[in-house]
Amino acid sequence: KDRQLRQLKRKEAGLQSKINGLVKKSDKKSSNKSVNKSKAASATENKRKRKLRNVEVGRFHSNKPFTRLRGKLSWPVKGRVLHNYGEKRNRKQRWKGVVISASGGAKVKAIASGEVEFAGWFNGYGYLVIIRHDKHYRSLYGYNRAVHVDVGQTIKAGTTIASVGNSGGQQKNALYFEIRKQAQPNDPAKWCR
Repeated sequence: KDRQLRQLKRKEAGLQSKINGLVKKSDKKSSNKSVNKSKAASATENKRKRKLRNVEVGRFHSNKPFTRLRGKLSWPVKGRVLHNYGEKRNRKQRWKGVVISASGGAKVKAIASGEVEFAGWFNGYGYLVIIRHDKHYRSLYGYNRAVHVDVGQTIKAGTTIASVGNSGGQQKNALYFEIRKQAQPNDPAKWCR
């Protein structure tokens, strides 16, 4: 049991490290944008006329702050909750998300519009998708059988992003689901209805 606990802690620390890296990366992009804003102010006026005819593809810009969606989002998959946020996972850890039991291959839907920041295998979480919804919020979908999106892809709420599975060493088909503000986990039950 001690060995299993150490493995779980390593896997959890790995995910936390990944999230921290994504947060730093997006913060760095934001600060670079603000520095470049003043330089680009004069050039923007000239480009503004041209941009009326051109549409940027592949860049996600939220039209509504994610915080306004609190309590209004749909769950990413229908099923029974096996583990709730904050519930004891073992003697030294608590769940930072929820685990939802669902049939293998069931469609996992994005809870809100966003940009895919990670899509692929992640040790301990199997096939994982991380979506950035705005400057501060991300949703994570793990234990999947397959991933149906690519990094950098802009998606809409309700888009199928993965298929429920038991990857990452799970015994049953289920979805591991988290919502994070920056790197801090939030209770998904407060966001989804």
